[in-house]
Parts: sequence; C-alpha cells; structure tokens
Amino acid sequence: MLGFLPEIYPDELLYSLMSRYANRSGYLLYRAVAEELFCKPKELPNILFLNRYKDNVQNRLTKNKSMDSLIQHYTMFNNYGLFLPIERKKEAYDSLLDGDRDYHQKLQMSKSGKEKTLKFCPVCAQYDLQNYSETYWHRSWQIEDIEICPIHHCYLQNTDISLRAKTSPAFITAEDIVPNNADIINSKNERQIELAKYMHEVFNQDTDFDNPVLVGEFLHSRLEGTKYLSPRGQQRNISKLQKDFVEYYKDLENNDFVEVSQIQKVFTNKSYRFKSICMLGMFLNIKPYDLVNRILPEHNQIDRLEKQIHLYHEQGMNYREIAEKLDASYDVVKMIGAGRYGASKKVKKQSHNKCGAKIKDWNNEDLQMLPKVKKIISDLWEDESKNNRPRRITTYAITQKLNVHSKQFEMMPLCKKEIKKYEESFPEFWAREVFWAVNYIHKNGYVLNWKQLRNLTNLNRKNYQKCIPFLGRFFDDELLIFTLKNL
Repeated sequence: MLGFLPEIYPDELLYSLMSRYANRSGYLLYRAVAEELFCKPKELPNILFLNRYKDNVQNRLTKNKSMDSLIQHYTMFNNYGLFLPIERKKEAYDSLLDGDRDYHQKLQMSKSGKEKTLKFCPVCAQYDLQNYSETYWHRSWQIEDIEICPIHHCYLQNTDISLRAKTSPAFITAEDIVPNNADIINSKNERQIELAKYMHEVFNQDTDFDNPVLVGEFLHSRLEGTKYLSPRGQQRNISKLQKDFVEYYKDLENNDFVEVSQIQKVFTNKSYRFKSICMLGMFLNIKPYDLVNRILPEHNQIDRLEKQIHLYHEQGMNYREIAEKLDASYDVVKMIGAGRYGASKKVKKQSHNKCGAKIKDWNNEDLQMLPKVKKIISDLWEDESKNNRPRRITTYAITQKLNVHSKQFEMMPLCKKEIKKYEESFPEFWAREVFWAVNYIHKNGYVLNWKQLRNLTNLNRKNYQKCIPFLGRFFDDELLIFTLKNL
C-alpha cells in the first residue's frame, strides 16, 4: 500500500521522483518497489518517459497536475514529439499512456550506436542541495544533443546510468550518483550558449496537439522576403541557405547538421530532429513560442509580389525596372503585371503538342462533381445515424472517397461551398465523438468512466475539456449531467 509520494520538483523526471520514493520506502529489492508502483511489476523503469502506474499512484500524481502536464513538463516527450504532425503526435502520446513500447518509432527517436546515459550539471546539483537538501534528475540535462547546461552554461557530465532498454532494472537517485565536488567547466562559446538557451526555451513550450501547420511548411514561410526564396516563393535556394547556415554555426562544437540534404529533409517534413529544427529556427530569427505555435501568413508570397508589381507599375515604373528592383525575372514580372501568369503557364504547356490534352473546363467539372460530393456527405451522416463512429467532414475526407487530389477542389467553388456547410472545429467534432461513445457505452452495458471513453475516442483530458462547451448540442440535460459527473 502506497503510504506517501514525495512532491515533484521543478523540471524533474518522473523516473527521478520514483527513485526518490524507492530510496525512502525501505524496500531493498527493485521488484518490491515496482509491485507497489507499476501495473506490471516486471516492467523496466522508463527513465525518460513514464510507466503505467497503479491507480492509487496515478491519483497521487494527478492530484494537483493533469496527466497532460505530467507528460509535457516531467518527461522528455517535448524533446521528441514537439514538432511531429498532429496525428502522429497523438498516436505517440496515446502509446505512452497505454504503456505501448511502440512509442519509440512514433516519436522518431534516433538509434545511433552512441551510448547514451543520464547527464547532470554540477552547478544545478549544488543549487538543489542548498535549496532542497538533495539532488534530483533534471529533464533539461537530458535534452538530446545538448552539451551544456542552458542555465549555467557549464558542460554537462555523463554518468554510468545507461538509457538503453536492455539494462538491469533499478531506481537510482541523483543523490547516489552525482558527486559533490564535480569539476565545473564553463563554455566560452557564445553560439553554443545561445543555442542551448534557445533549445531550452523551445523545449519548455506547451505542446499543441491541434496545430495542423507542419514545421517544414512554417520554416519555408519564414524564408519569404529573404535571399533564400525566389521572388515568387516557389523555389528555395537551399545551397545559399546552407552556405550561410554553416557560416553562422561555424564555431559550434560537434556540429553534425551541415549538409544540404539534412536541411532539405527538415523543410520537406522528413526529419523532426529537435536540435536541427531549433538550429534553423534560431538562424531564421524565429521566436521559440512562434516555432512551436506555428501560424502561416494569410497571403502567400506570390500574392504579395503581385500587389507590389501593380503598386510600382501605378507609380510609373516599367516592368523591366520593377524586375530589377525586385530581383525577379522580367518575363514573370510582365506576365504577373498583365494578369497572365497562371494562364500563360498553362498555354505554354499545351502549345508544343496540338493533339495534347485540353485545358479542363473546371466549371463543368464542378457541376458534375457536386452531386457526388453531396452523396458522400449524406452517406457519412447516415453512417453516423446507425451508431457508427462519426467522421469529420473535410475536403481531404471527401477527396479520399472520390479518389481525386484535394488540390483539384481549389478550382471547384460549388463543391468547396457544399463541404464548407459542414465544417466544424476540432472541439465541435470531439463533442460529437463523446456523444457517440457515451451512447455506445450505454448500449453495450459498460460502465461510463474516463478509461472507457479514452479507449473509444483516443481523446486526452485537455481535448475533452475543450469540447465540453459543445456537448449541450447533442446531449439532453439529464444525460449531459450524468456524463459530466462520471467523466
């Protein structure tokens, strides 16, 4: 029976908290502590993340903090999951909650042959002793690829505690490992210090599970107006960017992020390595908050270029002068200024072959596709009325059913308008999911509780809280009161 659980310290790993409990519990064997804490006593302690804790342990942990807060602020989730696409991020989060070891793959954790161990900052350790009378394992020390303490700027030191899964299970406190007289070696590298502070600030941002903007797409948008993007915003000058990027970080020790292909992978959303994204963010002068809470500009670069060309033309400049001023192609500037840019491109494509494919009549395509769109939407609603799990109606969902590319719908205003009628925010959709799940649970004779709801919907607490204001649209008063009381 769990008699107590120490208070968790700022920036502490959950593993550190459990190790401090084990140290004070009086148990001599790991198995005895594991039986008291974990649902599966034979499970290895998860040093960087969390284990599946028994209900009484989890209740203690979440007494003053939500499980979302524990994962984001007391594990290394943000180090690996912060920049993932939303669906993959949610899958990784759910894997952690369910104790599924598959989270390594979902979080895209690196599998380098380099031995990784717990690290510590000797200055932080001294501060802990003075203020808490004991040292504990900090999350900030374990940020992947960080070499110095982001607060004290001294080099982090390795321990003998391996982070590999295949090690003997043990609860080891920092108090038992970190020496009181460890050498303090300060970094003199200004770029290294600046990057460590930037990474630390990004790491401590709250994870947004609802932001659909991919990090590569956002970084590309922040190239607008720079020499690294063509005036039309279509082409990245990745070679020029890489040259300046390498120069910017030339004094950074052990920098392994220098190749054009590595940088390109971040922009094309094929790499989500935390340090790489932070390095690009800092190089492009993006604030840590903006890098995590990504928002794309309302107008793209081609729209702004068009406005600029028209403005200069109205001021009396000819197209050649405008092209020189904007460092753009004269032909492109002339076509945009004359309103022929898109059309000219299409005509050029067809002109070389008189027997080639004709330009599509999009108005006719729109009219022909509209009944099919209405039928799919009707089928989705009818499917939900039969107590099947609801589906969010989006352009992507419709185009998948029709087996066409979603970009085609940009040319079909009638179809877009029809889909827009059924658009809903994520919280509104989650409310529909909760309504379906509660009815499913009642119909099948199950007990309504949070675990049942989460298993059916994959919702986390934070998202459930967001959808509560919309539940009244679907529930009658009696069922709503009963649902809120049990969840």
